[in-house]
Amino acid sequence: MGGILSDNVAKSITQDFIENGAFVQGDRMPTVKALADKYNTSCSTVRKALDILEGYGAIVKRQGSGIYIADHVQTDANNSMLIGYIGPVSSDYINMELYRGIELVAKNKGYQVTVNSSRYDYEEERAQVLRMAQSGCQAVIVTPSFVRTDEQFENDYLKNELQDFPIILVDIADPEQHRPMVLFDNYRAGYDMTQLLISKGHERIAFMRSDISEGCHHLRSNMERFRGYCDAMSSNGLQVIDEDTWIIPLPLSPEETNIMRYLMQWQNAASRPSAVICTEDNAVIRTISIAREMGICVPKDLCMVGFDNLPHGRIFRPTFHTTGPDFARAGQIAAETAFEAIDKGVDAIAGRIYILPVPIIKRTDFDLYVQDLVSKAEAQ
Repeated sequence: MGGILSDNVAKSITQDFIENGAFVQGDRMPTVKALADKYNTSCSTVRKALDILEGYGAIVKRQGSGIYIADHVQTDANNSMLIGYIGPVSSDYINMELYRGIELVAKNKGYQVTVNSSRYDYEEERAQVLRMAQSGCQAVIVTPSFVRTDEQFENDYLKNELQDFPIILVDIADPEQHRPMVLFDNYRAGYDMTQLLISKGHERIAFMRSDISEGCHHLRSNMERFRGYCDAMSSNGLQVIDEDTWIIPLPLSPEETNIMRYLMQWQNAASRPSAVICTEDNAVIRTISIAREMGICVPKDLCMVGFDNLPHGRIFRPTFHTTGPDFARAGQIAAETAFEAIDKGVDAIAGRIYILPVPIIKRTDFDLYVQDLVSKAEAQ
């Protein structure tokens, strides 16, 4: 069993220690080392397997004491009318909108939706999916975490595990993960946003590229937007300049030093962009806030645009242009696809990819003029 995946170890532990009656509720299990020897695998793999079992309530870890069979192990029968949703975070606007669409379809089908968060952690996401699948959910909809190392992406559980179980990806996904998915046309969003700025007279435009960390896989939505930006610049005879690509780590931190560094370079440059396409609305708000502290007038000196039409961006001043993806509709389509797989089997939805349009939202320039007047008044 050398090199066996941790979910298979979890299944073996379940069969050997729970289902066959050898151990009963409350019994202490062998140590991690003993289990690793039994299954001819590493202690690291056993720990991951135990994390999976703990996630769906089969075992209990007691610090300094050991691992025990749980007093109440969940059964599939309790969850036969459930589907799951897992997002990177649970309280974020986008995830709430996706859930709203999923819940609407599930309610009409007589199902309930169980929700959990991966907290941008690949192993946590995988454990949550396995827990839901093994505890009786009929399908799981996932917004995969974009924080994946290259190795994790290469050996992604979405490519290799639970192939007969309906897993639908929504919003953030990669076709290489070989699952049905509901995505947005991020290439077109990047192209159209660039075209809008060009139509307003901007000829040199910077673009924020996401950079999760060294050795991590890319964020495909940002890459697609960047490709659209490059094509729009090229089709208008404009040059994409290397120093106009601003590399910004994600998720954004409150004290974003990279943004400040790029703005300082912008201030000191003899020739510079007149607009910046930010990664999304949160990045716009953070960048404008830092720019204000540095005495940069937005949008007079530097125009900024974003993506996703987040609620706090709608009331932020100065206003900025953004996009309006219908996340609730994406959730609905993902849920409808999941129920089709429940009814007809996963082969019925194999290879299916939905691409939803992303309209540009042009916010009024009136607030921009007001902000300019306020800035001038403050300077006097």
